[in-house]
Amino acid sequence: MKLPTPSRPRIGWRALGATLPTALCWLGAGLAAAGGALHLVLLGAVIVRRVGYPLDLEWMEGGMLCHALRVLQGQPIYAPPSADFIPHLYTPLYPWIVASVARVTGLGYGVARGVSVLAFVVACALVARVVWRHAGGRLWGALWATAAVGLVASTFPHTGSWYDLARNDSLQLALITAALVLLAERASSWRAVLAAGALMGLAFLAKQTAAIFVLASGGLLLLRAPRRWPLYVVVVGLVAGGTTLWLQHSTRGWFWRYVFELHQGHDVYWTRIWPQTEVELAKRFPAVALVLGLWSVVALARLLRRGRLGSGREGRGWWWWAVALTGVAAAAIGFATQWAETNAYIPALFFASLLAGVAGSDLVRWAGGLGRGRRWRAAATALVVGGALAGQLVTQRYAVAAHVPSANDRAAAGALLRLLASVRGPLLVPYHPFYPYLVGQPTHFHQMGTNDVLRAGLPLPPEIADRVTRRRYRAIVLDRGLDDRYAFVLRDYEIARQLAPEESPEVVTGYRVRPTVLLRPRRERPAPR
Repeated sequence: MKLPTPSRPRIGWRALGATLPTALCWLGAGLAAAGGALHLVLLGAVIVRRVGYPLDLEWMEGGMLCHALRVLQGQPIYAPPSADFIPHLYTPLYPWIVASVARVTGLGYGVARGVSVLAFVVACALVARVVWRHAGGRLWGALWATAAVGLVASTFPHTGSWYDLARNDSLQLALITAALVLLAERASSWRAVLAAGALMGLAFLAKQTAAIFVLASGGLLLLRAPRRWPLYVVVVGLVAGGTTLWLQHSTRGWFWRYVFELHQGHDVYWTRIWPQTEVELAKRFPAVALVLGLWSVVALARLLRRGRLGSGREGRGWWWWAVALTGVAAAAIGFATQWAETNAYIPALFFASLLAGVAGSDLVRWAGGLGRGRRWRAAATALVVGGALAGQLVTQRYAVAAHVPSANDRAAAGALLRLLASVRGPLLVPYHPFYPYLVGQPTHFHQMGTNDVLRAGLPLPPEIADRVTRRRYRAIVLDRGLDDRYAFVLRDYEIARQLAPEESPEVVTGYRVRPTVLLRPRRERPAPR
């Protein structure tokens, strides 16, 4: 009886129960796949219940929607800071795409989140395809592919519950993954390299941290297909660099000032680059870390014995190993930046999940080809690797309700919108600038924008204080009360009411804030007689 390995793709159901070692191989892979399927169900339940939520799930979602609104209104994203708008420090592809969709559907949270969900599904489909093909296809490949995609889904709470948010991370992830798959599988094709360069350039325009993958993929391609390397460099340069130059010219330099120079005003926590982030990633993904460590040792031994890397399945395994290391580097650099959230872990855990699927199938295949007794070694390997991954997946299951707005939150969201709609005139809601748009009022700057501007040493836009002094806003809603940043408004505004939890829902992820106080313009008092 043959072992159901990738080199024997025609193993059927009749062979499944023919021998005990063969059955144990299937059992090990099946355990990992079952754990993965569990997390796919959990994540699907979360996304279905969150995508249509009418307010911010994370406090910067509204800011991203304001970016898309600027595009729809024909206004620039990158312009001098003002009371009307201060951009987040990101490149513009995500709001461009959201605005394009919104021209047909209308602008709202569901549209923006839908873009992210679609991008995440594409990224997961690419992971499944890579692992399925690497494992030899058919049912054997499908089991390892399900395990790998399930591992991706299991990272949802580890990465800030981010994949479905109105943020640019999932779009960047899909573009990077598509480019890397093309380079891994078709590096000899001019057309594939051209497409990969365009996708990687677009990934930079989705979020500038893709620059780490631009550099790494260029180095890997130089080793794999040096004749195609110049084309890749030129295409990435034209897409990313050409768009950057155009934006620099059209915004009179403000584009680069926001996406690069203002970042330099943020503190860097060097211990997060090494070793804090790496230790934290290993703690969150212990079984994957062990499997990848085992794969690295065995693969290195095989490489030394053979004396060459090869360009087939073995070479692609090393390709994804290098990509996973690049993801760890990107996570460490991203999380080391001031105000970073755990969404910085996304590239590390995502590509580690992909490599875990590749590594699991490889280890079973290698164990099945080591001479006499290979069937039992393969069975033991499958049980250890599949069981370890399944154990991690099962123990890291989470409650869906912890990541989904409750019925009380939805009721509070409706109450808050009714309260804002009762205000007849402009609103200032610094932590949620898209909320005024929901009740027919103009949007304004985001609190994160003022944080970035002040941290970089730039002055606060004077129009903000001027509008407060002139009492232009008919109401001001603050999330963190009257701290030092907004104490000045008390000269012209007074507290009308403290907002109860029943009318002020808290965000469910990221920086945890909720509206707490509503202020109204002070009434003019008659002068004493």
